[in-house]
Amino acid sequence: VFVAGDSVNVSFHVKHDIARNKPFYPHVHWTTDGTNAGTVTWRVSYQMAKGHQQEAFPTASTVDITQTYDASLGAWMHMIGEVSDAAAITMPEVDSLILMNVELQAASGFGTPADDIFGLYVDLHYQKDRNGTTYKAPGFYGENE
Repeated sequence: VFVAGDSVNVSFHVKHDIARNKPFYPHVHWTTDGTNAGTVTWRVSYQMAKGHQQEAFPTASTVDITQTYDASLGAWMHMIGEVSDAAAITMPEVDSLILMNVELQAASGFGTPADDIFGLYVDLHYQKDRNGTTYKAPGFYGENE
């Protein structure tokens, strides 16, 4: 159960099949045990750094995901709140790490007493353009980058 201010830390390794310089979309899988309408806002704070001693982790950036729950969905509907196209993040280089903190900023509506909000899973949608890279270290694509 999440209440406003509760958060979870997650990390992602950027796989070798990514499409370079394309957006990725953090998203939160969540549900509620109630049958009331409401709105949730998840704040995603993230830091990305290239691997192989190329880059230090910078100060975190943030993006919010706001989603409305329609009362007609009933209890336990599997919801996926995703950043918008305008808020999508450019994918870093392969072998980078993405560190995230996902916090429930606010949950409004959901009846009195409030229905519980359950954060289930956090992951990324991204585009891929290959099965993998040519090399396992910088110069991943066999060209001068």
